[in-house]
Amino acid sequence: MGLICLAVIYVSGGYKLTFYFVLFFVLLAGKFSVGFAISRDEQFLVFMCALIAVSFWHKNENHELPNTLNLRALRFTKTCLLVWITYVFLHMALHLSVYRSEGLQNIIKSYNSTFTPYIVLLYFLTKPHILPLPKNVNLSFAAIYFVVLSIATVMRVYQSRFGGLMESADPAEAGLSTPMVIGALRFVENIYTLRSIAPSGALLGVVILTSNAKYSKNPIIRLIALGLIFFAIIGAIYSGGRVALIIGILLCLAALTLRRRVAQIFIGACASILIVAFANLFSDTINTHAPLQVARSLRWILIDKGQYSNPGAENSSRWRWMQAVYAFNEWKKEPKTIFLGVGFRGISASDYAAVGFAGATLTRLSEEFAWEMGVKRVATHNMFTDLLVGYGLIGAIIYYIMLISFMSLTARLYFRMPPTSPHKDLALFTAGNVWTAALFGNISGTFFPVNGMLFMIILVAAIAQYPPSETNTQNANLKA
Repeated sequence: MGLICLAVIYVSGGYKLTFYFVLFFVLLAGKFSVGFAISRDEQFLVFMCALIAVSFWHKNENHELPNTLNLRALRFTKTCLLVWITYVFLHMALHLSVYRSEGLQNIIKSYNSTFTPYIVLLYFLTKPHILPLPKNVNLSFAAIYFVVLSIATVMRVYQSRFGGLMESADPAEAGLSTPMVIGALRFVENIYTLRSIAPSGALLGVVILTSNAKYSKNPIIRLIALGLIFFAIIGAIYSGGRVALIIGILLCLAALTLRRRVAQIFIGACASILIVAFANLFSDTINTHAPLQVARSLRWILIDKGQYSNPGAENSSRWRWMQAVYAFNEWKKEPKTIFLGVGFRGISASDYAAVGFAGATLTRLSEEFAWEMGVKRVATHNMFTDLLVGYGLIGAIIYYIMLISFMSLTARLYFRMPPTSPHKDLALFTAGNVWTAALFGNISGTFFPVNGMLFMIILVAAIAQYPPSETNTQNANLKA
């Protein structure tokens, strides 16, 4: 009955708030347990597919795209998405004809994660007017981001001080603070959230502070920007990610360089040096008394790394490298898997029974078994081997061309926007996220994340619904 009431409210007008809800939950990236886990990807799909259904119900008028979006890069991106969707569908049909027994539900769910989100992205890039956006989209975007970043940071700091320590076969998780669980909301924190939204939060703050758009002169938005940078630094330190702080610094310096802010580049470089110097000044305290995930986060900028965070960090690097090697060897076993990959395979009770697993914790299983499960799930901790194992050389080529189209589109939109347009800020932020996910995902990551897709959807929708002056856009193109 409750779900029916929510559906009625949503169709009656609640869909107009989709932007706020989907952005909040996708950024927070937590799980909701309602008999089954609803992760970030499922939350994204629920909101966006519900909006698509409502758009069919209301039969919205067709809208023409402004000349600003009349881009070869956008058409190429949509073509690449269509090719990838077709390839995944054919690959899934062929694969399911072979693996039809145990773990079928897991196989379908895994394929869905690399199929349905791309259909949603293609749909909203084709019909960007469907997503209702506020006129002050940049202010709303920054405010929601600030709220989520502050909540995620507070949860991690609290758990680092008062939470327990995780036990896992993956050294990347072993020793980190357990996720916060809010029973009344059936909510489980994602311990990796800050590794992505903290660096991006710093970028968003810098983009707003260096903007030429009129909205950025508002004292409230500038205060939000400073808050984003503050919580981004704290969040990166407590994220447990060894590159989170470094990526945040690089993103900010890249944004300042693109905007030719020499003074701010100097200030940013000095601030980065001070952070490194301050961390090394208290390296003994960090290595011996700070929470483990703080020591891990600062590991790459500490000269004296100590031994406190070494076992987890070193084992994590070794474990992930061996996982990649194992996956690579599985991929090249036979000609068929070289071109089409091993594919997604379900994990069943027989897999655990084969190694004598009967209710024990995963820490008692061998590393080779964990690597085998990673290959079966196509979760090898980097995009390159995930693509080779999951979809083979053909799929990897198609996917990387699609990623290049994403990078090209966001870069083209940034340089196409006039300097005083608020869309230029949104384009720079989106480009930073897209390029980071596409490049660093090959080191530590997986398929392109849905938050990057959502940022692209919001950017294109904002330009389509509130197009910049065509005269200013032409002048921007001439300057570029």
